[in-house]
Amino acid sequence: MKNFIDKMYKQMDNNFTRWDYGLLKTYGGIFGLLIGAYFPDFVKDNQVIFGSIFFILLVRYCYLLFVKTNKVEVSPG
Repeated sequence: MKNFIDKMYKQMDNNFTRWDYGLLKTYGGIFGLLIGAYFPDFVKDNQVIFGSIFFILLVRYCYLLFVKTNKVEVSPG
């Protein structure tokens, strides 16, 4: 398990931008809406939209974690 966590940390460190970290929180919020709020009419009426956003972000983060392997580094000076 420690190896898996270390690998994911390295992948995030190498591939995620500030936008990715910000969107990760949004992704978690959308997941919470889908799971935790199943009675309100707003969520039920927009379930396809929320599910689509969730799936798109899920695919993107899986790509960044499991497929993308390097990041272009800018050397200082």
